[in-house]
Amino acid sequence: VATVQTQLGIGIDHYLEVSLAGFLGLVDALGGVTIDFPHPAFDEKSGLAIETAGSIELNGPEALAYVRSRRYTERIDGVLVTDPTSDLGRVQRQQRFLAAVMSELGATRNPFTLIGAMGAVGDHVAVDEGLGLLEAARLGLTLRGAQPLSSTVPTDRFITPTGADVLVLNSESDAVLAAFRG
Repeated sequence: VATVQTQLGIGIDHYLEVSLAGFLGLVDALGGVTIDFPHPAFDEKSGLAIETAGSIELNGPEALAYVRSRRYTERIDGVLVTDPTSDLGRVQRQQRFLAAVMSELGATRNPFTLIGAMGAVGDHVAVDEGLGLLEAARLGLTLRGAQPLSSTVPTDRFITPTGADVLVLNSESDAVLAAFRG
């Protein structure tokens, strides 16, 4: 929170964190989450193993393997192609996954599924001191059916003297960040 506020100038009103156990429970409570895979994909380290292309419904452990994948590799026309963006590609997959979860939650009309989803994350959620139950419920109702938008903040690649690959904001980033500062 402090990094986002100081480095990007974006105010953060509240903080909510769902643990890995809550994440697994939420996915399973929803009956799985569907992700479109343009090609078969795998990552031996995360345990991801998608044998066919297409819309695949992931259960909790499969979803966790997908969002944790750092060595995401696709089989394209018989050739193994590993995502060269490593953590940045992982973040993009996480964003796609969260959008799919929000879509599944928003489309759910079964109250028992919604109660199960909330129960699955209930014991595995950490919030800031100022976020009360009533405000959290209001936020949930506001977000129900929402379609999150993605924005890419323009950056330049910088290699540190120690060889670390770092992204730094460039002159075009202010235009994108301004939408979050209002």
